[in-house]
Amino acid sequence: MQQERLRVQLKAQRMRNDTIAVITTPLGEGGIGVIQVSGPDALETVGRVFRGKKGGEDFCGASSGELFYGIVMAAGGAASTPIDEAIVCVWRSEDSLTGEDLVEINCHGGPRAVRNTLDTVIEAGAREAGWAEFLGRGLRNNRMDCVQVEAQEALTRAKTRLSARVFLVQYQRTLSQRISQLEADIDAIADNVHTGGLPHKDVLNKLALLLEGLDELMDSSVFGLALSSPQRVSIAGAPNVGKSTLFNTLLKEERVIVHHLPGTTRDYISEYLSVRGIPFELVDSAGLRETHDHVEKKGVERAHEVHKHADKVILMLDGSRDLCDKEWMSMSIRNLGLDPDKKQVIPVVNKIDLGVALDTARLEAVFGGPVCHISALKGLGLESLEKLLVREFQPYIDYYETNCGPKPVVFTERQQLLLSQARDVAGEALGTFTHTRALDVETLGLVRDKLREFRHGPGHNVSKETLQKVVHTTEVKD
Repeated sequence: MQQERLRVQLKAQRMRNDTIAVITTPLGEGGIGVIQVSGPDALETVGRVFRGKKGGEDFCGASSGELFYGIVMAAGGAASTPIDEAIVCVWRSEDSLTGEDLVEINCHGGPRAVRNTLDTVIEAGAREAGWAEFLGRGLRNNRMDCVQVEAQEALTRAKTRLSARVFLVQYQRTLSQRISQLEADIDAIADNVHTGGLPHKDVLNKLALLLEGLDELMDSSVFGLALSSPQRVSIAGAPNVGKSTLFNTLLKEERVIVHHLPGTTRDYISEYLSVRGIPFELVDSAGLRETHDHVEKKGVERAHEVHKHADKVILMLDGSRDLCDKEWMSMSIRNLGLDPDKKQVIPVVNKIDLGVALDTARLEAVFGGPVCHISALKGLGLESLEKLLVREFQPYIDYYETNCGPKPVVFTERQQLLLSQARDVAGEALGTFTHTRALDVETLGLVRDKLREFRHGPGHNVSKETLQKVVHTTEVKD
């Protein structure tokens, strides 16, 4: 009876307050699981189910940043069932991520342990929420902007140490501050032109610097998007050229079956791979050839689709033999069904440990560039292949490996699109001013509006629909 009365009271309380609980770490992907409880009754709610090991702690009167070690208990009093051990951290509204009182519960990271702890907090009076709502509170209370929300969400999905470092730097407002600085530069140009305080040459220089700043950020998006949305790299080639061997060697594990008989691989398989901190989705698929085998034919068709949608294609050839005239005639990117305008094709000569009989000079002429020479079986020459995979990211990799200072990086398609639009309009403004010596302040204002939308969302008032686009809500499944 008492338990039922408590449940009714807690249900009524949930309807009155707006205290939410959300899992903020990926389920089952770490030793620690984190649950954030935010809202007016966050401390009281967690206090109902948390028992400190020392006993007698003033949990609800805790100061910001104070830590407690103890047990999460099922709602119902001191004699209730233990749920999990936890370290709890309290953040007062003035210091918290959301601008509200916030309690961070660090429990064991297993999916069931995290779920049980969350259910206990919900039973104690909180309401379960997702990422969008949780981070939206930080936006509404001016604790974060859209860029920080995206960086926080990207941090939870970071697949490499470099990714996590870059996203953390952006969460710490490095990108936001650079955008804000560009906004201020635009305002300064407009104000000086309006008052006639700057000569033509100075305005021209300032517009050129603005365009240079936008271009620099646009250039960073190639690197940032590769970290947040790993590129897909497929391995293409005829049967038995060593595609599956290369797949296993790069992953450093026997992930797929390798056999000397052609056509062993029928379906495609993919795994994530890190090269110099850049995550890739590596895909192995069936060898490309004409076949009458119904199952293999399906595999070849599927392989063509894989290569069609890949960002990069490693085109492998058997270097231990030369190609016949018919093979050379078909040896072009377009004949292989690959579009050089949409993806990077990396030609790779394999089996160099058996001697090179392939006419590599002719191959270089066909592809208009250098060719990688490797032995997937012996692990030879893989460094050159890896360098080509990360070639366009090299300046940023080098920077983050040798510098401790922050660097702004654009890392979402939303950011890239808005920046591209701002850059196009700024280019028009510079072109007009160069030819007419008259600056269209309204056009310059469009650039500033795009940059403000970059930081704060459309209309600078972030709606629920906008927020859902900014972050992917994390669904917690039982």
